Amino acid sequence: VTSDLTILRAEMDRFSAWRHDISCNHETMIIYVRTGSILIGGNNVSAHCTAHLSSEGDVLSVEAGPEGADFLLLSGQPLNQTLLARGSMVSDSRAGLEKAFADYERGEIGTPWPERYRDDEWRSHVAKHKGR
Repeated sequence: VTSDLTILRAEMDRFSAWRHDISCNHETMIIYVRTGSILIGGNNVSAHCTAHLSSEGDVLSVEAGPEGADFLLLSGQPLNQTLLARGSMVSDSRAGLEKAFADYERGEIGTPWPERYRDDEWRSHVAKHKGR
């Protein structure tokens, strides 16, 4: 199954504003704030928090807090298929979930890192575990 999607990383200066035109067929949108904080529709979203956004409207407006912000925006159209989720894993079957967890335990789909890593610490971690 394929679908239209958007993956954006935004870095904002303190108290700056950002606008993003939303694709008309995107019904799912989330923002994960890596650092700083943002304000969306009067709601504050702090670092290491995820905001699930409604699909209403055609423009997303974000304001950065006093320390600026660094966040990921993920949006897309529905897949219209049944999915199962457990923890951080998502699959279309129980067998797929079990395989994903087994692959993860063997280090085949990434090695975990602390969420509070700075970019340079994360890059060092990735280089150290490359190929696993």
